[in-house]
Amino acid sequence: MVEATQLISIELKTKISEILAKRVDLLERVSSGEIALSDVLSSASKESVAETKLLPVMDSLPGRRKIDNRRTLQSLSIAEDVLIGELAEQESESLLGVI
Repeated sequence: MVEATQLISIELKTKISEILAKRVDLLERVSSGEIALSDVLSSASKESVAETKLLPVMDSLPGRRKIDNRRTLQSLSIAEDVLIGELAEQESESLLGVI
């Protein structure tokens, strides 16, 4: 029983590490300008992207100030803690129209 629990724990830690590494990679690619916000939003069906919060991605955009990102979300009535996968298509379009 203990071995099975340890195995599940190791598998879970491995999966969490992989997801975190993908998120870090995504944020680095956005920060470097390699990938645009529109590309991130269009790949929202991918688990690693869908489970990422929108605000850190926006904060990674080159030339964007954190306060401006928060004000943009507030003006569009989008919660600051929204996951990319939770955005409605209309919200994504509105966001891209403003940025």
